[in-house]
Amino acid sequence: MPLRLILILGLLSGLGPFCTDLYLPALPSIQKAFNQDYYILGIHFSSASLVNLTLAGSMFGIAWGQILIGYLSDRYGRKNVLLISLFFFVLSSYLCSVSNHIFELILWRFLQGVSAAAGVVISRAMGYDLFKGESLLRFTAMLMLVFGLAPILSPLFGAFLLEFITAEWQSLFVTLAILGLLLGLSSWFFLTETLPASSRNKGSFKEVLNNFKSLLTNQQFTLYLFINSFAFGSLFAYISASSFVFQNIYHLDKTQYSYLFAFNALGVMIVASSVAKLATYFQAKNILKYGIYATLLGSIGVLFALFFTPNSLLLLEIPLFFVVSGFGAISSTSLAEGMNAISGNAGVASGLFGVVSFTLAGLIAPLVGVAGESNALPMGILFLLCNTIAAMLFFVAQRKI
Repeated sequence: MPLRLILILGLLSGLGPFCTDLYLPALPSIQKAFNQDYYILGIHFSSASLVNLTLAGSMFGIAWGQILIGYLSDRYGRKNVLLISLFFFVLSSYLCSVSNHIFELILWRFLQGVSAAAGVVISRAMGYDLFKGESLLRFTAMLMLVFGLAPILSPLFGAFLLEFITAEWQSLFVTLAILGLLLGLSSWFFLTETLPASSRNKGSFKEVLNNFKSLLTNQQFTLYLFINSFAFGSLFAYISASSFVFQNIYHLDKTQYSYLFAFNALGVMIVASSVAKLATYFQAKNILKYGIYATLLGSIGVLFALFFTPNSLLLLEIPLFFVVSGFGAISSTSLAEGMNAISGNAGVASGLFGVVSFTLAGLIAPLVGVAGESNALPMGILFLLCNTIAAMLFFVAQRKI
């Protein structure tokens, strides 16, 4: 496999998580810059909740962008759709950097998420076009490595920029604009079209939505779909709240926060990479069960720590690590069990997992800030709520077998 091709596609695959996580160390600074509460339709939105809506906006964009861009790339070809998407990624990143109002930032983050989804979708699609068999497996493994490293490295890089280059949060979005420009130029000069016109899908977008509808009538598939989604919702409650919790409550600086975030993300990677080996000895549903146990017990431990030892970061981090790392066992096994429950439409089913999980994560993101930027209790409650629902759905799924 050409190294240059793998490098470009690998960087494209990490664009979504990179644009989501790079600015996490700056969330408290953004909250201070737009420090104003709003009442919308009679509902109170704190400044912390509104800042978390910038995360939610990007998640909604990535969720629905995967479906839209996947359809467009199947219909019109990979390269042109990728280049247009990267143009909008650069534009939206720049607009984020010059936003004067929190609602402007939320809007441009949504557009940034939609365009970043092109990197995730089209990098995989080009791999499927170019490689088969063992080569495809190696290519996918390379993409997953970059996809897994992005959430670990991006907050570290963001903290480095803020601590040693410039303290302005706007610089992070300028950095993303430069990254998008470099990826656009690399794609223009070094990538070729991998989907010939004769192989393109001429179906309508309505057919994609109809396929979603038919999949949701499969109860077993739907149960595992929502197990995956609520587990991801729990993880995203942590991602949304972590910057405020560790910096505002436990007074870590941006670099210390990024190290702790990277440590927890590494736990997810280690557990997720261990699932393939464990599958040799245990059924996927048993690995899934123990992953759910870990997140549920961790959620109880987090609430216990917040209530009874609120000043101890260590006693919070121990159960929190179980909540975050447990997702590594749930994500792949719930996806596998869901896919085993259907016959055909694997690509559409995989896309539906992405849409539902990212949409639910976007709905959860602003909820962690309902009590303000210096209260971690909403995070703990959302952990327990999401993981309890996932556990209940799992036991219902087992009774239906």
